[in-house]
Amino acid sequence: MKRIAVMILLLLIATAAAAQRPTWTASGSVVYATVSGDDFQGTNAGLGIQVEVRRYWPEWSLGVGAQYTSHDATGFSDRIGIGGFFVEPRYTFPTPTPNLQPYVAGRAMLLYERLESGADRAEASGTAFGVGKRSFRVAGISPWHGVDYGIVEGISDFDLFRLIDPTTSDKILG
Repeated sequence: MKRIAVMILLLLIATAAAAQRPTWTASGSVVYATVSGDDFQGTNAGLGIQVEVRRYWPEWSLGVGAQYTSHDATGFSDRIGIGGFFVEPRYTFPTPTPNLQPYVAGRAMLLYERLESGADRAEASGTAFGVGKRSFRVAGISPWHGVDYGIVEGISDFDLFRLIDPTTSDKILG
């Protein structure tokens, strides 16, 4: 198994009513992710996207979505893509100012990693678990938009890389 630590910075523009807490939101965001660990030496931080649907209750919310980031890697002409689906519960702390909503979050992800270089291709699947910290939501940017800032730090666990034979599409464990 391969382990990496992932830090994600989310800047989220949510389509939600800012005057009152919404029941549902749909959002898209820009993601900045760093990867580390022995298996990712020479892999740079990457940018990506995230889409999410979130359901709110008085202090809790639950989001489900997808995320994808792309990373440069030393020695490869192409980029490493890391993507997957996630579930993220949040607890929002009560504040006297309804427009500033600090929260803590947890995230579980099913991940897929892929690298193509010329005719060669390698891929791996895995899981990730993380905790959100230094996170808050600012409502009231406009009647329909808010900004969500969060950092999620966690551990990812990938299976062995599978090398794909370009002529036969056979998978060879690496």
